[in-house]
Amino acid sequence: FLIRENFPEFINYFPNLAFDNFVTETSSEIEMNTFSQFDASDWNLYLNTSNEFIVYNPSKTYATDFNFYGDVDQETKLLDIKNRSEKRINFCDPTCGFDEAKWLNDDVLILVGSFIDFDYYDEVTETSRIYAMIMIVDLEHRKKNIYFNKLDFTKN
Repeated sequence: FLIRENFPEFINYFPNLAFDNFVTETSSEIEMNTFSQFDASDWNLYLNTSNEFIVYNPSKTYATDFNFYGDVDQETKLLDIKNRSEKRINFCDPTCGFDEAKWLNDDVLILVGSFIDFDYYDEVTETSRIYAMIMIVDLEHRKKNIYFNKLDFTKN
């Protein structure tokens, strides 16, 4: 399975994952004509200062940037390299975040991470449930799907 092969750290964090337990949390269309344009100097500065979180597709036509804002929020962007433009494709508040991203090919991007469910906070152990989270972006079909596994959770 692609997740097991490509994301060993994710599998180590969630060692008991049963992929049959993942369900679609959200599904949405990606509007490919609503990118924000950069001028050349701002684009180069952006790429140079954010390069730690930027992952390019094999042909380097697109990339993703899944940078954190401080320690709290995370924005996931799709970058159109040729046109020097960006588009937000996901936003996570403090309850979720993606840790790794890989392109399977020029059109399919997978990000893995976790979602903290504070509704299941245990006062005794001071822990919450943490669910595995996977986002699959398919540029060819202009779709973004986020999947949660709420059965095989871990605790923080």
